[in-house]
Amino acid sequence: MIVPGLQSGGLADGATQARLRDGAVEVIRREGGLGLPSPNPGPACERSCRRRTKDMQVPFRKLEPCVRGYFVRRVVLIGAESTGKTTLAEELAGRFESIWVPEYGREYWEKKVAGLRMDGPLPDWTSDEFVHIATEQQRRECEAARNANKVLICDTNALATGTWHERYMNARSPAVDAIGQRDRADLYLLAEPDFPFVQDGFRDGQHVRDWMHRRFVEELAKQTVPVVRLSGSLERRTDDASRAIEHVLRRSFDLL
Repeated sequence: MIVPGLQSGGLADGATQARLRDGAVEVIRREGGLGLPSPNPGPACERSCRRRTKDMQVPFRKLEPCVRGYFVRRVVLIGAESTGKTTLAEELAGRFESIWVPEYGREYWEKKVAGLRMDGPLPDWTSDEFVHIATEQQRRECEAARNANKVLICDTNALATGTWHERYMNARSPAVDAIGQRDRADLYLLAEPDFPFVQDGFRDGQHVRDWMHRRFVEELAKQTVPVVRLSGSLERRTDDASRAIEHVLRRSFDLL
């Protein structure tokens, strides 16, 4: 089903947001989505429209992927090394019958240090590498949102890449932070560093783990997106995260 005014291959970001919203509203209304007004609403319906749509059920399977990506709730796991983020991302994606986005920076790092020991000399970083990582993380997230089932679980995002740049380059990067500012997130899950550090052959940040956590806390405090801090066992983290996600999924969409 084609959304009016859009080609089926477009991504739901940047200047397309208003067009995606308007096209999605038309499709949902036509397909019987709950809580949306008729094209010619009466006074009572019009007043209702000016509130958030309370009980709308988006028919995801009937929407074009580019519009589905607009409505998918994005839940982002953030935390220092060895705080259980990846394990939790997989667990949450399975629990909500959806998909998750792995951390591209980890993939990049594994290639960068292939064959090297973590306790030996390691290659230097450049700011351009972090720009690339943030851009690619964001691209993969937007692509995955087109195929997610109501919620997309993200193992980090471009916002977090700015703090990794600070960790390795001793300063923040305006270019990386600008990419992070374009991130879409509905909920941040901050993993506390109360897990024992586990060396998996690629980690080099045990000595800065507490510092990284503090910086994530400080950066997330600047955001308007809700933040839930996760601690304790994996079971406890999963349950706490699930409750937070269920709350986000119950939130209405502000379409007008």
